[in-house]
Amino acid sequence: MLASVLQRWKPNEQSEDIRPWIKNFTSWVERNGRLPLNTGSLEDERLQSHRMRCQLPRAYKDSRLSQSELELLRGVPMLASVLQGWTRNETDEIIRPRVKDLTSWVERNGKWPSRR
Repeated sequence: MLASVLQRWKPNEQSEDIRPWIKNFTSWVERNGRLPLNTGSLEDERLQSHRMRCQLPRAYKDSRLSQSELELLRGVPMLASVLQGWTRNETDEIIRPRVKDLTSWVERNGKWPSRR
């Protein structure tokens, strides 16, 4: 049982083939002329939206999407702007200036700040 849990945690292994889902997702977008909404009236639309907005970005950040799967996703109409958001690491944008400030402080004072 533990082995199956650990298997899912391996970051560079694909847990499932998502190509059939991408094909279905592409058809949904072409048929409806828009990306699925989380507040959509149909259960299928909400499931499509959840996967697009939650599961796929997590798989991308964990390096579980292959290059061919990423290329298929890039081919989905209107998904390009969503994919661009996946490549931007917002945490770095927040942390880098603080690290720079801390580094400057340590260099000026010759020690780490005390914790208060």
